[in-house]
Amino acid sequence: MKTFYDKLIIVLFFLTGQWVLAQYEISGKLSNYDSLWTNEIYLSYFAPDGYGYNMMSEDQIINSGILDEQGNFKIEGNSLPDHNSIVRLHLGGEKSKYILSMRPVNHIHMILNNQSKIYVDKFISVYA
Repeated sequence: MKTFYDKLIIVLFFLTGQWVLAQYEISGKLSNYDSLWTNEIYLSYFAPDGYGYNMMSEDQIINSGILDEQGNFKIEGNSLPDHNSIVRLHLGGEKSKYILSMRPVNHIHMILNNQSKIYVDKFISVYA
């Protein structure tokens, strides 16, 4: 009976270990966010049909984070699928976290999956 429990513990370890290790991480440092945007940063899905390239709603947000005084941030989790998906990383505005600005740009689009490890450096552009 002891060998059954030993095998069960090993199987459970591998199953939970795979779930814990399958975690995305997006980190980085942004410039000039303090003068243009709030210190909130959001990770969101595109609309399933691709409609609304520059639009979004609350149900598309899958994770969020806070930027420190130097603009550093880190967002991590298990909420992305194992296959590649198009996601958006964007900063919140003073009036709404759903505003996607074209000038100056407050968002970038990326292709990520649940195992992605990404470092973003200064994606805000005043003249994009």
